[in-house]
Amino acid sequence: MDRRANRRIKKNLLVFLDMENPRFIGITANVAKNGFFIEAKEEFELNSETAFIIAIKDEVYVVKGEVKWKKNSRVLLTEYIPY
Repeated sequence: MDRRANRRIKKNLLVFLDMENPRFIGITANVAKNGFFIEAKEEFELNSETAFIIAIKDEVYVVKGEVKWKKNSRVLLTEYIPY
């Protein structure tokens, strides 16, 4: 039985970092109302606040959140909000 509070959707979205010099850092593995997992190319510190750039179709969104979980190259960003 799945005990997650929010349903996760498998969705691969491109993730970038840095508004002035965007650089590719990974792809989302799944997305939920309260966060998303990133298959990241970079390491992120636990509990650090970070702003990411997410590309969805022809739209670009900047979201800010806190790194709550990481394992190998997987990062969970939670409590993300539009930046």
